[in-house]
Amino acid sequence: RVGGSAISKLITSMHQQTLISIDETTAKTPDNAHGTNPTPSPAALALSAIGRQAVRPVAQLLKDDSWWVRAVAANVLYRIGKVASDVVSDLVAACDDGHWWVRRNAIEALTEVGRFTDDVVDKIPAGLSDEDYRVRRSACLGVGRLGSLAAGAVSLVASVLDDENRYNRFYATLALRRIGTPEAQDRLIDALIVSRWCPI
Repeated sequence: RVGGSAISKLITSMHQQTLISIDETTAKTPDNAHGTNPTPSPAALALSAIGRQAVRPVAQLLKDDSWWVRAVAANVLYRIGKVASDVVSDLVAACDDGHWWVRRNAIEALTEVGRFTDDVVDKIPAGLSDEDYRVRRSACLGVGRLGSLAAGAVSLVASVLDDENRYNRFYATLALRRIGTPEAQDRLIDALIVSRWCPI
């Protein structure tokens, strides 16, 4: 409710609260091999609610030394949404981060911001070949949002039809459907015909 005058203190609080949560976030269980999907800290949620005024200060945290702070910053920008369009270039750069969680969150933020510049249209599909299946999944969903703008990525999307992760295979079919070009439809139908004989 205070708005812009609170941003500086909220940035400091978000940084501290995020670092405190890292052990809990990365705790693994047999059925959750990569850790939890944590609820953002109170300070992160407050910055999300402030919106446009918080965009640039939060974007500066995309270069923080802690991968978890960078990941949370990208998530805050995702939550802020379309009014974060001024920092699209920062999010594009974050898609090349060394940690999968940051890359995934950056792709999701770009998708939600929805300013589909040429570099965004190139960067989201690039995530389809990421080494981490969670990044590939977010990239599939992002390509689905791009729709026909991602027509040049049909072959990349089709490669995910053979992904080791069954959810990714599904989201790849969804992306092809939403691209909607004749080439995308042909690849989708071919894949569905072959999947008829899937042993599982």
